[in-house]
Amino acid sequence: MLALDGVFDTGLATVLDAFETANELAEMSGLAWPRFDVAIVGVRKAVKTSQGLIVPVAAAPMRIIPDWVVVPAIGFKMPGPLQAALLRSDVSDAGETLRWWAERGAAISPVSKNFATSFSLPALASKRANNATVYIGFLLS
Repeated sequence: MLALDGVFDTGLATVLDAFETANELAEMSGLAWPRFDVAIVGVRKAVKTSQGLIVPVAAAPMRIIPDWVVVPAIGFKMPGPLQAALLRSDVSDAGETLRWWAERGAAISPVSKNFATSFSLPALASKRANNATVYIGFLLS
């Protein structure tokens, strides 16, 4: 999970809950399905959600290429604050990390077209994962 300051709390919780529920249901039903391995990583030491909750993160690994990076929105809805958020250094660093991962085969699944447009990654959303490793990026609107 690549998390940035200002992530929508519901976006963070919903995606985490969806993967955990999928893992639990697969196990409960006896499916021979690989578990989703979801890690919370970031380009800074901690992240504050749009509602002020602190999310501890590990450093985004550059040795490991995730199969998928899911990218939900940050909580800036109005044009001015959104533009300011897109100019932040953590957002720029996250973009570089995502580009690096994408160039090495990670599939990027932006939840918002603004992210895809900003980083020119819309075509990567259709790639399929080879196994169940998923990093969820909480970026941009």
